Amino acid sequence: MVPWSRMLLLIVAGIAVIALTACGRSDQSHSGEKQNEPPTKGENSGGIVAGKIVPSITIGKEQAIFKLKNQTEHIKKFKFATDPAYSIEITDNTGKVVFEKTVAINDKAIKLKQAEETSFEFKLPDQLQKGTYTIQASLNSNPEIQVKKEWHKT
Repeated sequence: MVPWSRMLLLIVAGIAVIALTACGRSDQSHSGEKQNEPPTKGENSGGIVAGKIVPSITIGKEQAIFKLKNQTEHIKKFKFATDPAYSIEITDNTGKVVFEKTVAINDKAIKLKQAEETSFEFKLPDQLQKGTYTIQASLNSNPEIQVKKEWHKT
């Protein structure tokens, strides 16, 4: 037979284990922690940053590619504010414009679904000498999207 003191100790230990197990439940609210709230602006929500259209320029030897990627959770529509859909401007290291080009496209608007991208390719001018240049691409839409990139032509 087990002495009463040991039996009492086992009962108290069992109650303590049950009480401590309840303290670790994940459905309890803790002060300072967010629970079941949607991410706020700027927080990552499944790999897509809300509200961002990401423009970029990739420069090759003979051509450059102006890309737009929809990093929002919604379909984005760009209506062209002017006839040329996009424009390219290249300046040298003194800020002098050495090349300009505007391009019209048949569509009056572009729709980008979530995580979808579109690109516009253009040939770089042959007359550029070796040196440092800045290229700016603009989508002449509402809203207007611009991106600049500096590169060194070799």
